[in-house]
Amino acid sequence: LANVIAQALGLARGKTVLASLPVGGGARLGASLAALSQGATLLLPDPAERPDAGLDQYPADAVLLDVTGLERLFRAWNEDIEAKSWLGRGVTRWALREGRGAERHGWKHLLAENLALRDLRDKLGGRAAGLDVIVNGGRSASSEVDAFFAATGLSLRYHSPDTGSALAR
Repeated sequence: LANVIAQALGLARGKTVLASLPVGGGARLGASLAALSQGATLLLPDPAERPDAGLDQYPADAVLLDVTGLERLFRAWNEDIEAKSWLGRGVTRWALREGRGAERHGWKHLLAENLALRDLRDKLGGRAAGLDVIVNGGRSASSEVDAFFAATGLSLRYHSPDTGSALAR
């Protein structure tokens, strides 16, 4: 499992990985061993905190979560959006709609990127281009969660620890 995680995340010396996985689980142990064996920096968040807590100070190159952690991150980001002013909420929702659109290079997408999408990704520290999700028991996140993160510009890669291969999405 450690080798699969190291290869899937592209871990190497100088890289930082956040492993927001259940304490005491095999995936967390595998991620820890993978990071340490490759000389990468390992960040282990407090399970009582939101998955992205502290990443503004210690940005991660790779973010590894389980499906529950991905859903917690989705709820936390939606709570952040709801806490904004009415104008901020409206702009962010518009930006997410533009992010879901097929045209990724138009002026509207560029505006959405500059107004809100980049700020959402910066909650992970600004270095991670995607989220790696360990699938336990074959349960993946809802299409709403998948669409939300895709709209922000973060790719989701699902991995199965049982087979050691990435699941197609």
